[in-house]
Amino acid sequence: MSIHANVMVIVVMKRIITGNLRYIDRILSKSIISNYNYDGVKGKKSLKRYSNVLNAIYESTKSEGYTYDKFIKDLRLSLHRFKNTINRSNSRKKIEDNKENDDILP
Repeated sequence: MSIHANVMVIVVMKRIITGNLRYIDRILSKSIISNYNYDGVKGKKSLKRYSNVLNAIYESTKSEGYTYDKFIKDLRLSLHRFKNTINRSNSRKKIEDNKENDDILP
């Protein structure tokens, strides 16, 4: 990819996530967030293999004094938080489904 294309990708990512990893789900799908983690431990696939994607996300969230190590720490935390949100939502859906099934049965 050319340097111009790389810069354009970073600019678009920065607009999408507004420079904040809290909105990582705007770039990565739920299935990617659910099936991957940074290191690839506990049966998940590793995001480390996708260094170009990680570098683009880092550049789009970069600010003065923001190191790559801090970025990795923030990325792990954001992925963890979003996974908790997904799991909480799935759990609530199961509870609602069980309540509906209990209401239907005599």
